[in-house]
Amino acid sequence: MNRERVAAEVAAPLLATAAQVTEQLLNGIDVLQEERLETEPDMGNAALENAKTLRRVGFIHDGQRFHYFVMPDKQSTVIVGVSADGKTAVGWYSDARDDPREPGKSFALDITTKTFTPVDPVSAPIAVTRGASFDLRYITGIAVDQDIFGFVWDRTAQTVQEIRRDTCQAGLGVSRANDRGDLLVYCFVAPDFHLDAYLMQGDTLTPLQPPGAGHVSPLGINNTGWVAGIWQTALDQPSHGFIGEPRGADYQFTSYDIPGAFATQLSGINDSGEVAGNFTDGDDNSRTLGPIFKLSGVGATPEVFDPGQGYVAVSWGIANNGWIHGYVELATVNEGG
Repeated sequence: MNRERVAAEVAAPLLATAAQVTEQLLNGIDVLQEERLETEPDMGNAALENAKTLRRVGFIHDGQRFHYFVMPDKQSTVIVGVSADGKTAVGWYSDARDDPREPGKSFALDITTKTFTPVDPVSAPIAVTRGASFDLRYITGIAVDQDIFGFVWDRTAQTVQEIRRDTCQAGLGVSRANDRGDLLVYCFVAPDFHLDAYLMQGDTLTPLQPPGAGHVSPLGINNTGWVAGIWQTALDQPSHGFIGEPRGADYQFTSYDIPGAFATQLSGINDSGEVAGNFTDGDDNSRTLGPIFKLSGVGATPEVFDPGQGYVAVSWGIANNGWIHGYVELATVNEGG
């Protein structure tokens, strides 16, 4: 296995359009009142216009508007988890502008004071934060050293658990945890490095396999065990969202597509059953990701949120207060420009 090539691939965002997944495997509730986030607590729209030299700008959408956050002197800021009280966020940052596979480093963010605190929970050449539990106790991700392994950082105990499994011989990552410590694990499968997905509870792995799926990205899990993510028949095929409902020791899956969209991605599900995601508004996988959306259930009409100004938003999850979080970037950057 070419470890250098795989290391570069897994450091790019996992939430990517279907044709980009091989190269970019890693690279909500009542509408809250405006005062929960101050009118200009971070970067306003005028400042966002000036951020066009940046690769990615972190965002939180509170149901009414986008709020933008940039770690000082960094080219990329991505928010992967927000606490229910709206005071704290976690995510990753990168110094690179031109290479989306540049490995990121982790941060904690005090939303009220806009203060970023860098953290480095894993001692590996590459370690990328992928997600967090709703209470932000467990921070999850993927790391590359002599092998590719997942990690779980317990912020309360200040301990790190490295996750490896013999069933994942080409390596694995941990995309998210719930407050109980249940983990969403994805295994790389050679030779094409598509993903197989599992729920990990202690030492038990439960396959997460929507019918017809040849590639599964598990991205969200709530505290009752419901899961959400992306499935494809193959890596070069359009993506579909899925929601998995626990049924005893197994899962029942429901596939979801935004009507009229070429591809749909579900990035998270909270304890109220609200789901966040993205869709591709185009006729092939070379098109950019479309706006973010929120569902109150599979049969509900999606609420669509678009940052405008030539930007696209990428959702990385939904908090228990209903706030969607992730990053925005220029559409030309998303298209490879």
